[in-house]
Amino acid sequence: MGHTFDLNRLEFNILKCLYDSECTDQYHSMTITELLNKHTELGTRMTVYKKLTKLTKAKYVKKGILDNHADSFYLLEKALKILEEKESNSPIQQKKNKENISYDSNSVRDKLIETMDRGLMLKSIAVNAGISESELSRFKNGVDALKESDMKLLAEYLNAVVIPVWNVTKESEKQMTMRERILASTNRSIEKKKSTGDLLFM
Repeated sequence: MGHTFDLNRLEFNILKCLYDSECTDQYHSMTITELLNKHTELGTRMTVYKKLTKLTKAKYVKKGILDNHADSFYLLEKALKILEEKESNSPIQQKKNKENISYDSNSVRDKLIETMDRGLMLKSIAVNAGISESELSRFKNGVDALKESDMKLLAEYLNAVVIPVWNVTKESEKQMTMRERILASTNRSIEKKKSTGDLLFM
C-alpha cells in the first residue's frame, strides 16, 4: 500500500472522511463511533476497524488520543499528500492557502489611509487589530514596515471592518423652511399676475 492505486474505494473514503473533519493531529482525531455516526455509508463497525488497522500499518493514519477508552485516528502526511491533490478546495487546503497569502504593504497602507479618511481613528484600528499604535503610525507614514504577522492581522481587520455611510440629502431635496415656502408662494403669485397682465395687453 505504498501508492495511491493500492487504496480501494472504501479505504479512500475513510481517509476522505477524516480529511473533511480536519483530523490532522493527535488532538484533532476521530473514533470509529464518531466516523460511523457522521458517515453511515462507510459500513459496519468491524469493517471500518479492519480498514483503519490496515491504513495504520501502511502509515496512512495514526492513533490519536484516547476518547473514553476508544482509539481515535488522524491522517499522516502520506494520506494528506494524496487527498490534497484531489481535494484542492477542501477546508484544510483553504486554510493552508489563507495562511500562505502574502500581503502587499502598499495596498494595505492604502486601505488603512482610506479607512481613516472615512472616519476611523488610528488608535481604534490599532486596538482592534492588536497592533502597537506607534508601529501602525510609522507604517501609515511609510517610515517602517510591519511584521508579516501584524500585516496579516491589519489586512484581515481592514477587510472586515464596516463603516456606516450616512445618507446625505441633496440640496434640492432639502425640506424648505416656512419662510422659504412663503417666499416661493409669493413669487409664484407674482409670476402668475404678471403672466395674466401680459395676456390682457396682447
